[in-house]
Amino acid sequence: MTTNIKIKTADDVEHIISQSTINKCNIIKVIFEDCDFDENDEALPLSGITSEVFAWVQLYCDHHKNEENPTEEFLKETKYDEIEGVDNEFINGFELYQLFDLIMAANYLDCPGLLNLSCKKVAFMIKGKTPQEIRDTFGIENDLTPEELEQIKKGNEWCDEKPV
Repeated sequence: MTTNIKIKTADDVEHIISQSTINKCNIIKVIFEDCDFDENDEALPLSGITSEVFAWVQLYCDHHKNEENPTEEFLKETKYDEIEGVDNEFINGFELYQLFDLIMAANYLDCPGLLNLSCKKVAFMIKGKTPQEIRDTFGIENDLTPEELEQIKKGNEWCDEKPV
């Protein structure tokens, strides 16, 4: 298989991707293996991802080029681990809207390590917060009426009980 292939993002920008990016993004890997792409072919269109977001994906793939894609078992074992090192620096550099774009791209490309990392970041942002704090963090409007809120509170009073 050729090591450098062209893709074209939704904003019509061509990228040359390396073998490490191909290996980390299962969708691209399968397409290139099944369709036998090479450097002389037209660019593969990625209509769901902008150039900026794809550059982030490539950066992640470059940081992890010498690692195997994580297995489901590994992801389950490490889901509560803190984000450290280069991954921490990488993921903390994003604004909230960028983080969600990154999650969408990682999911679209089937890049399990990046999807896990970005979702873990969101999980840590939610951890220990009240529903109102979560709404404030993510800009979610509460669309429940006061009556609906009261009904929910009554139905879940047990949640507020303190252990004896």
